Amino acid sequence: MGTPCWPAGIDAQNYDLGDMWCNDPEDMVNSRYIILWGANPAWNSVHSMKYIYAAQDRGAKVVCSDPVFTQTAAKSDVYWQVDTSMDGALALGMARHILDEGLFDKAWVEENSVGFK
Repeated sequence: MGTPCWPAGIDAQNYDLGDMWCNDPEDMVNSRYIILWGANPAWNSVHSMKYIYAAQDRGAKVVCSDPVFTQTAAKSDVYWQVDTSMDGALALGMARHILDEGLFDKAWVEENSVGFK
């Protein structure tokens, strides 16, 4: 069942977060900014595109980060063509920006983590 990447996704979430946790795809409608990182839902998750379009209709920006210009990239507001060897640098840069600009819930992080400074 599922797809070849599903077990890897489960393992990654268990490793990173300690548990398997996902938002309901319908929740994308409430987003202000959606980053589709190496994902091509216009091709392989067509059912989720209606939520992405609904979010765009409500003013959300959709960014597609993929080394290949896909159908999803064509439907996105912004396309980042990032070499696969640079994913880590992009993630670290985004994390730095989130931290520097205070774009996170500090109280929640302090309550739910150890050693965060």
